[in-house]
Amino acid sequence: MVSVATSSIPAGRDRRLATLHSTFVAVGRRIAFLGVLTMLVIAILTLADILMRWWSWGSVPGLNEILALGIAVAVAATFPAGAAEGFNLAVDLIATKLSERMTLFLHAIAAAMLLVFFGVVVWCVVGTAVELQARGAVTVFLRWPQAPFVWAVAALLIVSMAI
Repeated sequence: MVSVATSSIPAGRDRRLATLHSTFVAVGRRIAFLGVLTMLVIAILTLADILMRWWSWGSVPGLNEILALGIAVAVAATFPAGAAEGFNLAVDLIATKLSERMTLFLHAIAAAMLLVFFGVVVWCVVGTAVELQARGAVTVFLRWPQAPFVWAVAALLIVSMAI
């Protein structure tokens, strides 16, 4: 981790930034909690399906559709927390050999590249949501509309970018 000297930043602004950051972290964690809770519900449904099949009681109707739509939203719900807390993959092989200023510069470049990546993913997901909504696409067995789930993924990715 690299520390930054903040002597040139006024104390009031530094406090406001810290408050804003802690707010983003809190919001991100709450959204992630809902995502993890969704994953837990999906895991319980999967277990119920396995037990029902084992006991020859049938299966959970449309479980594959629930899994596909639910996991997409649940995984996307964890991104805002990761973005707010700065959980990015980083390999600091040469960081010890570079100056602190150069390391900060490279971290800024990496953050910008991550933002561009999220932007491209959002663009693709929004395009998919628009197409699914235009077609009125629904799941095969449960007849659930697919577009709202993909829009939810897009919204969560946009929140991740904003954080």
